[in-house]
Amino acid sequence: MNFLSIIYQMSVYPLLGILVVRLVKLADDKLAPFDEDKAMVLESNLAVGLRKAGVCIGLFLALAGVLSGKSPSILTDLLDFLKAAALVVIFLFVTFELNARIILRKVKNDDAAAKGNVAVGAVEFSIYAGTGIIMNGAFSGEGGGLLAAGAFFILGQVALIIAFYLESAISRRNIQEEIELKGNLAEGIDMAGVLIAISIILRASIAGPFTGWIPGLEGFGVYFVLGLLALFIFKALAEKIFMPKVSYADEMDVQRNEAVAVFIAGIQIGVAVFIANSM
Repeated sequence: MNFLSIIYQMSVYPLLGILVVRLVKLADDKLAPFDEDKAMVLESNLAVGLRKAGVCIGLFLALAGVLSGKSPSILTDLLDFLKAAALVVIFLFVTFELNARIILRKVKNDDAAAKGNVAVGAVEFSIYAGTGIIMNGAFSGEGGGLLAAGAFFILGQVALIIAFYLESAISRRNIQEEIELKGNLAEGIDMAGVLIAISIILRASIAGPFTGWIPGLEGFGVYFVLGLLALFIFKALAEKIFMPKVSYADEMDVQRNEAVAVFIAGIQIGVAVFIANSM
């Protein structure tokens, strides 16, 4: 790779990425029932800032996967990037709907964001960023094409939904109510940690060359089940090791201890990185 090629790739692709994010933001702004820019700039609405940041990070992560398998031709890379960008944008708006109708379904997400429900914003951030992480893995390999990326997008959304409801069931806490109706940021951070962590593991299961539908689907399923099990086990261990004198449920729902939630979420994400890199 020569010097001019490096300059080209370090300037053109980031600019294209910013352009895609800008276009998506404009479209999202048009669909929103309130002025999100005003909410961020004049009202310092953190919930809106988090959801927008999640969208941007998710888009950049997904598109970065396209660049990891560059061909000898810059023109081919550019065309692949533009095709993938169109698909990622479609995926993102599908994620908007799934998020509103299935995961955060007890409230209207836009209304919650407008009212400054940061807990909802934290979960939205993790869903969009997690989708981007999974898509990064789907686009990073060779041989599967856009069809495989679409299939793993669907599987990734199903996995995030299952992880959300399974965490709620295992914890025996009413996480949905705490996040959506009570605006409990500690619970929002805790759930965000789970969703980002499982996304990191799922990315590792699909990254690399596409070797066929059966191996790909089997690998995704196995790593999802075992990865989620490992995360829950290590999360419980972390609570006992690092917080032995307190009840984690009490810290989440009564004390609403955001510091504890951030700490445990960090451990979950760190464990997920270890698991992903051990595959």
